[in-house]
Amino acid sequence: VLNWGASIAPLVVGDKLIIAPGAREASVVALDRRTGAVLWRSAGNAAAYSAFILATFDGVTQIIGYDSGSLGAWDPETGGRLWTLVPPDASDFNVTTPVVVGDKLLLATENNGTRLYRFEGEGRIREAPVARNDDLAPDTCTPCIAGERVLATAYGELYCLDLAAGLKTVWQQADDMFHDHCNVITSDRRALLWTANGDLLLLDANASGFAPLAKARPFDEPHPDTFAHPAIAGGVLFLRSGQSLGCFDLGR
Repeated sequence: VLNWGASIAPLVVGDKLIIAPGAREASVVALDRRTGAVLWRSAGNAAAYSAFILATFDGVTQIIGYDSGSLGAWDPETGGRLWTLVPPDASDFNVTTPVVVGDKLLLATENNGTRLYRFEGEGRIREAPVARNDDLAPDTCTPCIAGERVLATAYGELYCLDLAAGLKTVWQQADDMFHDHCNVITSDRRALLWTANGDLLLLDANASGFAPLAKARPFDEPHPDTFAHPAIAGGVLFLRSGQSLGCFDLGR
């Protein structure tokens, strides 16, 4: 039984709904999204907490995600496991989502830091990363890419890394607002951060240091508990606290 419950978001792939029960004979399962009928089961390990993604590397389309002890890829049609990557250090919670960066894959976990991986030419990941940063080691915050910058929080600090410089740390900023979970949304030049404490920050991702362009606390609540990810639609920003749902005009 998972300590924090079943947290992996279902993934829609065509007419399939991909879920991760984490059972020995049904670690990952594909259901017919219309009827719920089981289309395939893949045996394996217990579930983790990270969302699965659909990606194509070397022309091979694959479902990529974590189980309790490794990162893996599955064939969307058959459920066959295509490859397995076991990190050097064990006991990651595997909460953060893998991030596709061009023809590479970015991973970030609390015991293994942030790593960038290439693929071998047949859709299989290479075991050794091409770049690594041990400063940024988040337990729950998935890194986001803004141009050549990588931004995420970990244990009370916000980090900015340089993709073009082998994931070198550009700057880091310690602040109590980053102590708990933080959601990050990026464009090519900007980063929007929404902290669990209810702080909303807009950053210039290309800046040489931490200098927010704007900062707000949208909810007048002492402990908003804002773990829900923001949503942007039609030029407005939707935010949810533990008690309220707010809709805010992003303007120009």
